[in-house]
Amino acid sequence: MVTTIGFFFANHYWWEGPAYVIAFGIFTGQLVVGWTNDLYDYEDDLRHHRTNKPLVAGLITPSQLRKWIYIMTPLSFLINLLGPLGIKGGTGRDRSA
Repeated sequence: MVTTIGFFFANHYWWEGPAYVIAFGIFTGQLVVGWTNDLYDYEDDLRHHRTNKPLVAGLITPSQLRKWIYIMTPLSFLINLLGPLGIKGGTGRDRSA
């Protein structure tokens, strides 16, 4: 949902090409947030037998998830910093103030 809304805003203010890059940056950030949350909640999910969670179901191991988090975090950071919004947009800081 967040990625879709971000795409529509980006498409409104830019054109479709940069909007896809901006949406992809948002998507990678959402992946990192979701994956780190799953890793953080793993023990609790295991204790409460939440077998609908991929880690608890054994579809992926915590070490595999950590590996993907370590790959995706810098990738997400770079996509957002080097994307169409540039460093100013990627960091969320206005340097003119």
